[in-house]
Amino acid sequence: MHPKITHLNNPTKHLRGETIFAVLGLIILSFATYLNALPNTFVFDDVYVISGNYFIRDWKNFWGLFTSKYFAASGELSYRPVVTLSYFVDYSLWHLNPLGYHLTNIVLHTLNSTILFFLVQRMVRNTPVAFLASLFFACHPALSEVVNAISYREDLLAATFFITAFILYVKLPASNKFMYRNLSPLGTGMHHGVYPEQKQDSSASPQNNKRRRVQHDSVCHSERSEESNFYLYPLSLLSYLFALFSKEMAITLPLLIFFFDYLIASRHTLTYRILRFYPGYILVTIFYLLARFRWFHNPVESGVSYPQENLWFNFLAMLKVLASYLKLLFFPVNLNADYIVPVASSPWDMSCILSLLLIISIAVIGCRLFFHSKFLFFSLLWFFVALLPVLNIVPIGNIIAERYLYIPVIGFCIMGSYFITHMSALRLHPFRISVWVLTFSILFGFVWQTSLRSRDWRDEFTLWSKTIAREPNSYKAHSSLGILLIKRGQEEEGISELQTSLSMNPSYPDAHNNMGTLYEQKGMYDDAAKEYRCALRLNPTLSEAHYNLGNTYLKTSDYDKAVAEYKLYLSSKGDHPTVLYNLGVAYMKQGMLGESAAAFQKSLQGNPGNADVHNNLGVLFTRKGQLSNAIREFREALKYNPAHPDALSNLGAVSELP
Repeated sequence: MHPKITHLNNPTKHLRGETIFAVLGLIILSFATYLNALPNTFVFDDVYVISGNYFIRDWKNFWGLFTSKYFAASGELSYRPVVTLSYFVDYSLWHLNPLGYHLTNIVLHTLNSTILFFLVQRMVRNTPVAFLASLFFACHPALSEVVNAISYREDLLAATFFITAFILYVKLPASNKFMYRNLSPLGTGMHHGVYPEQKQDSSASPQNNKRRRVQHDSVCHSERSEESNFYLYPLSLLSYLFALFSKEMAITLPLLIFFFDYLIASRHTLTYRILRFYPGYILVTIFYLLARFRWFHNPVESGVSYPQENLWFNFLAMLKVLASYLKLLFFPVNLNADYIVPVASSPWDMSCILSLLLIISIAVIGCRLFFHSKFLFFSLLWFFVALLPVLNIVPIGNIIAERYLYIPVIGFCIMGSYFITHMSALRLHPFRISVWVLTFSILFGFVWQTSLRSRDWRDEFTLWSKTIAREPNSYKAHSSLGILLIKRGQEEEGISELQTSLSMNPSYPDAHNNMGTLYEQKGMYDDAAKEYRCALRLNPTLSEAHYNLGNTYLKTSDYDKAVAEYKLYLSSKGDHPTVLYNLGVAYMKQGMLGESAAAFQKSLQGNPGNADVHNNLGVLFTRKGQLSNAIREFREALKYNPAHPDALSNLGAVSELP
């Protein structure tokens, strides 16, 4: 009799069904978690890189991504052309509708959750582990900053290419003879199978013959894979390159690949891969470092220093930062857009002692994991290795931020799902139920907390108000809220916030710049100029202060100084249409008609719909006696603003001339 064939005997079909349901579940959960982020406006640095950035509005500027003018034009402090390119695409689709930009961020986060599922599934050959890890990643509240702030898209894109590069690498043939050890979600995390380099039993038992056939099939499969998957290696290198040009944190990929091979692969496989594949990743890294620090280096970054310009203080501060990151992994509450880390001068500071004890505890756990489960140990390493670029080894502007956790948290998610799956496999039925009830309770709490956090990013006023409520010592938040209150007509409250900011940090240049804006608004131009100059002494690269100071000089008829300030802004930030317009007005007031016309025409290249510029060009042409050109410009002004009073008056006056 022939054996009865059922669908249960087709594991491939069963696995495919599991994968489809898992991916659909991830997509639904990710979108549902961040659905309330879609109505949010532009906040934080979005003004610099999107809403106030004319560079991304014209594809003619595309080649500017690869020139030294990138930093002035893009609004970015580091060379991240892939991110800026995504803003070009978004502006082409959505113009300045923030909903479209938020949708892009949500789609990227959903994509990252999905490809993470495939990476973990490829590593452990276990769909539940991969699915649970991706669920944690999709809804972890600590990642909400990256998804809600459009200007932090670099973390999303870096993760996309980072994970893709890792997947492609794992799919590469381990060698022409040896394959990776299989990973198990239980026990030690590995099944130590018999490899060709190990000594074999020479007996011709059916079991040994079957083992030899399996080994032979594996070798043949490996040889066929190497021929058919030749494209995986260059695609992995290309993904790694794109990840680097999205954000610098991706530079840890080769190190994580090495640890993965060292812990999981056989020694022969490790040697083969080091010789065969590692040189490509090393060359890509060298190319990036040359581009980053030689060809496209932003001089502004050189001015960043350690806390109190002291390495010891930096070490103590980063102890507390690392402990804060660990806390956010397990207890993602009181999330904030700006964290203040008090500088400690002594290792006997209680916060330093507690931080050190926590880190030592994690290190001890890591040592235990190394002998118990190599894959769990690798997951723990992922977190710390991926976090290295933002541990202030090389000084960075912000020493702590939630967005820095986006790639490192992957290791935590994998480790958590791995551990939960192991616990649920125990035979104690009530215990298994308790594990899954607790797991789903945590997931529900994550989704709820993330959804609530998205509301905090609704607009600038809500964001900075929430930031102050959770971190009262944030002088940045007080300064930002102060200028917002002044713009809303709440002058007394705004002044109070600005004064609070300056009392906390008298050397904060943005607060002086905002205070100058207040004085300028009140017509106190001398006081305004004094505050702007103070801001520039503290930070000579603060372009907004140059622009504001130029406006103050323009209003006080000090046109030479106004022109000088506008030129300083343009030299550092590129051709901004509004600044060029004001420069043209300053030239016009001086009677320098040629220079004025050139500035106005350059302004129109970035913003052709500015009716004021067209009107002023019409006035210039009228003074030069070029009446036909003047009429054309006045009509252009009325085309964009039919009720423009000056253009209507000027057009009528010119039309009556003989």
